[in-house]
Amino acid sequence: MTAKGRRALQRFFAWLPEAYDIRQLEPTLFAAEGSRVVFTVHITGTGKETAQAFDTTLVHLATVREGKVALFKEVVDTAYMNPILGPRAFPPG
Repeated sequence: MTAKGRRALQRFFAWLPEAYDIRQLEPTLFAAEGSRVVFTVHITGTGKETAQAFDTTLVHLATVREGKVALFKEVVDTAYMNPILGPRAFPPG
């Protein structure tokens, strides 16, 4: 998932509670170089559409310009998560 611009990022974060109930969300690693930031997040919860539990790690990549997020990417194991999330597997475009 890639979000470019403020509205796309807002849409992504608004979509999260629609798709799953989060039990645990724990940042586990941060790294930054210049305007680029990489961080991993351990997340557990349940898909709202399927009631299936999940336990996984996500990788987030961000580019920051003038103190604002200019680009945000989430790398996720879609083969694992999509069946758990059901029809809401991806945030709206």
